[in-house]
Amino acid sequence: SKLLSGLEGILRNSIPFLAPHSLSGYSCDSYLHHMILDRRPCSFLAATFLTMCTAVSQGSNEPIVRKRVADFTVSAASRQSVIDLKGTFALKGVTGSVVRFSSTQGSIDVELTPDVAPKTVENFLNYVERGDYDGTFIHRSVPGFVVQGGGFSFVDDNVETVPQDPSVINEFNVSNTRGTIAMAKLGGDPDSATNQWFFNESDTNAANLDDQNGGFTVFGRIIGVNGLTVLDTIAQLPTGDFGSPFDSLPVVDYKDPDPIKNENLVSLNFVKVLPLVSSTQTGRALLDLKVFRNTDESVLKATISGSRLILKYSGKAGKATVGIIAKYGGGGQTTTSFTVTHK
Repeated sequence: SKLLSGLEGILRNSIPFLAPHSLSGYSCDSYLHHMILDRRPCSFLAATFLTMCTAVSQGSNEPIVRKRVADFTVSAASRQSVIDLKGTFALKGVTGSVVRFSSTQGSIDVELTPDVAPKTVENFLNYVERGDYDGTFIHRSVPGFVVQGGGFSFVDDNVETVPQDPSVINEFNVSNTRGTIAMAKLGGDPDSATNQWFFNESDTNAANLDDQNGGFTVFGRIIGVNGLTVLDTIAQLPTGDFGSPFDSLPVVDYKDPDPIKNENLVSLNFVKVLPLVSSTQTGRALLDLKVFRNTDESVLKATISGSRLILKYSGKAGKATVGIIAKYGGGGQTTTSFTVTHK
């Protein structure tokens, strides 16, 4: 108890307390439900200690080589080799499914965490797989606090609500630190989350959100440095008050009192689960693979289609070293090379 008391004293003196905020939103076409955070006092020590224990590091998820393609030899009769590159690369520190939020301000990639919030991830993916979040917009931005979406789309200059599935049970296990994504819910009802989610902008959110209304369920984290940059870009946009729940609406090139147009909103082009590498040439994927080196094109031609590296031999004997580069849209790249001997 003395240790905890001492720790609490240190934390109180070294970390500023963050006053409560609210997360608001609407549901249903016939009437409006405000999605707000309780403002009851929280345990400063518990929230801060949980933040220290569960905080994850974003921005270090660059591509790495997981399994190098080995050098090999082919006979003179061989005309083509096809190598599947699906297992060649990985994103450092990423083991779960990744969802891309492609917005008009850039893309944010989120690694989902079904191990700590299985029902919440399942609920979120139901909306994703139906395409319910495609074409929606960020309807709330509180600088230094949250960026919130998932509830509304803008069609023919009219706001439409995203249909809601039944609410999901609260699964608070991970602290609301910077770069995490959590579910919004009704004040006073821990098990009321449906379709709206928010990104945490600050580590200090933990002192505010982890001990309110049963704690707000974190179900993923932003990966890649570019995703955090995009989040900060959205957070830095000016906001306008267009009536709740749009009283903190981030806007782009808007001039008051003009009516809001689609181009004034931070819209989501799509929200989709993406594979690490695509199975097809035109499919979306986290990594973009290209041939960046071929030391002897008179021996072979190297091309990539989806996840397949295709080597076509000319019939000439010799050696060629082929290099593959994997670029990640979230930030970073890596390369690998191997040598083919054609007898």
